[in-house]
Amino acid sequence: MARWTHWAPWSALAVAALVAATVSWSHAVEQPLEQGETRDVDWLAVLVGPSMGTLEPCGCAGGMLGGIDRLATAISVYRSSRSAPSLTVGAGGQLSPEAIESGVLDWQRAQLEAQYMAYDELQLDALVVSSHELALPIEIFDGTRQSYLARTPLVASNLFDGEGAPLLAPLVHQAKTGVTVLGFPKAPAQLGEGREMLEPKDALARLGELGLDLGAPGRRIVLVEGDAERAKAVGELFAPGDLVAHFGERADASATAAPLGEGAPYGGFLGARLRHVVSLRASGDNRLWEKHPVAAELIADERLVPYRGYYREFLSAYDVVAQVGDTKGPHPRGAYAGSASCQACHTDAHAIWSEGQHPHGLLTLQEDLRGGAAALVDPDCVRCHSVGFGYETGFASKAVADPMRLDPKGPLGGIGCESCHGPAAQHVVTGLAEHVQRSNAATCMQCHDVDNDPNFDFERKWPLIVHDNP
Repeated sequence: MARWTHWAPWSALAVAALVAATVSWSHAVEQPLEQGETRDVDWLAVLVGPSMGTLEPCGCAGGMLGGIDRLATAISVYRSSRSAPSLTVGAGGQLSPEAIESGVLDWQRAQLEAQYMAYDELQLDALVVSSHELALPIEIFDGTRQSYLARTPLVASNLFDGEGAPLLAPLVHQAKTGVTVLGFPKAPAQLGEGREMLEPKDALARLGELGLDLGAPGRRIVLVEGDAERAKAVGELFAPGDLVAHFGERADASATAAPLGEGAPYGGFLGARLRHVVSLRASGDNRLWEKHPVAAELIADERLVPYRGYYREFLSAYDVVAQVGDTKGPHPRGAYAGSASCQACHTDAHAIWSEGQHPHGLLTLQEDLRGGAAALVDPDCVRCHSVGFGYETGFASKAVADPMRLDPKGPLGGIGCESCHGPAAQHVVTGLAEHVQRSNAATCMQCHDVDNDPNFDFERKWPLIVHDNP
């Protein structure tokens, strides 16, 4: 296992940054090797972007990328397909934006616990922490990493305690490749008492003062939380041939992982939600950066399958769906009424809706038992399979009378009229068109987006549910 120990002066990095070196960078989509084919490389790295709370892809559409079990297979393939020493480095960002926005700590805890368990099973050589994890209460973050990351070093090169000592591994050096991994998370809004986060330049100076060996030029991998500009700024602190990749932007999960620019010795963007891995091949002064999809065709690694189930079990144990039920407060357009309230005036439209699959949205989650517990315990799934989830009068809200508030067959269970047309309690009373919203393709894309339904075609799907009366 990689260790961080035995250090040399800071001046070594300063000199290395001034070394004149010509490094050739290129990028391509990986083509599999022909049987018996080999390629000469000095070392190989496989990089994994933020999971954003996603251990498995949505089950509502086929052919989706991602999944922690298929990720394990992808890592194995791209680490072992060439006869060269290799390592795997992961980027932080284990919490979903929805979990962060909800403020429900038990949801965030469930994501962190399940993913740290899974990442430790993967035996990554290094995992760079992000601001999302560091924003958690110290007792949750420290307790989770100490319990579940027994074999995986957690890296933060710019995070120190009140005495100026590194709080996590400031870097990881892997002996067999000679590669050193550093990571620079952003500072969260609340860092917590007894913690200090420095700018990358100042952090490197601090590490130099501590006598740490910052690695050999051309054999450093630096992961930077933030955008391309921050990555480029950090890249100026390192030598040509070093890889500086950035992560953490909320971008299209299928976004390109191409390098930052032609000839730029910085690397590039690591995609999110475990949809891709990136490999870096180093051969002399040449660097080849390649993106590989974690595709449905990859055989699942059975060792990682249980961790998807553990996540659902955690969600169930913490009763996260019920906790999320009221986190958004009242909807700005008013209260929800339930689809039955629409039937008297919109008879034909209600009949078309009731004959489709939308009313049974929550029942499909009850039947989705991948990993054991039903998908009904996952707020990310319930959000699109119910009416008004998270709002004061929506599904699972305490303002809705028991036992209907959590009933998949209740008035707010399933994908109802108000899922597309908004809260309609006021419209039911007044009958005015201005008290309900018209839907369009963008309305559908709130749930049929690239993460949940990447092949969705509005023009093809709309005729199946068209109902023109307002």
